[in-house]
Amino acid sequence: TYANLCVLNQFRRQRGMTTLVFRPHCGEQGAVQHLVAGFLCADNISHGLMLRHSPVLQYLWYLAQIGIAMSPLSNNNLFLKFQKNPLPEFHACGLLVSISTDDPLMFHFTKEPLMEEYAIAAQLWKLSSPDMCELARNSVLMSGFSHEVKQFWLGPNYTQEGVWGN
Repeated sequence: TYANLCVLNQFRRQRGMTTLVFRPHCGEQGAVQHLVAGFLCADNISHGLMLRHSPVLQYLWYLAQIGIAMSPLSNNNLFLKFQKNPLPEFHACGLLVSISTDDPLMFHFTKEPLMEEYAIAAQLWKLSSPDMCELARNSVLMSGFSHEVKQFWLGPNYTQEGVWGN
């Protein structure tokens, strides 16, 4: 998949088209080697729960700032209860995490499943407004949108570090 996506993206780039982002489900369950493959190949991943078992991989993901889109409601129903979900720890450690929906038709009760995920996360883990803003910003950073679209949503200096990019 990765090799085919690289060739396809090269083809699209040559023709002035947008490229595709490789964002697999990875580390939800199974061996930690899935996360190693994700580290080597993925632009960012969905889930990453098993990363909590490997501090060395966590550090590599932190250094590379590879995004992790996490779905607390889905994970609570299928794999890991809210109290054990590593999202707050990953966020506190500086990993590039965001909140996403995984299976909206299965796990959500409102017409706005993403807002439901954010509201539950804020209440459950006592996330502050800056925490919520950072999670939302991370979502835009991890998206496959163009640089121009990201500038519109995050500001013209969004690629700069620290206060200047915020």
